[in-house]
Amino acid sequence: MKIFITFLTIVLSFCSFAQGDTVQLNELFSELDSLLPTDQTITYEESAPQFPGGIVEFYKYVQSSLEYPVIAKSLNIEGRVILSFEILANGTVNKDSVKILNSPSEHLNKEAIRLIANSPEWIPATRSKAGNTPIPIAVRMALPILFRID
Repeated sequence: MKIFITFLTIVLSFCSFAQGDTVQLNELFSELDSLLPTDQTITYEESAPQFPGGIVEFYKYVQSSLEYPVIAKSLNIEGRVILSFEILANGTVNKDSVKILNSPSEHLNKEAIRLIANSPEWIPATRSKAGNTPIPIAVRMALPILFRID
């Protein structure tokens, strides 16, 4: 569509709008209309990646695996670390893709990254044309990890 609009802009910039040229412009527009895609709509069905057992099980994993950083604990640092990461089509977390989006302290970041990078395999996201078999795809997502000193 961008190519069509660019082409149309170029064509119009070279055309004069004298009365004799109106017929040529109408023919040009008719020809350009024939190049546009038809009114076919393609519907895709998508599903987001899921931690086995759902988000509740994910936070159980976090709770059981979290090792509160000693320095953060001694400094009484708490808060929510928001991470983004990619879940590959095979359900594994791409360890190189884990990034901190927001954090109250650098002292919490390493542990949050470790938790996400070492999480069990996820059920991958899928995409398909309506009625076809879903195909697993890689997806980037973001989740918060809450650090609270008890």
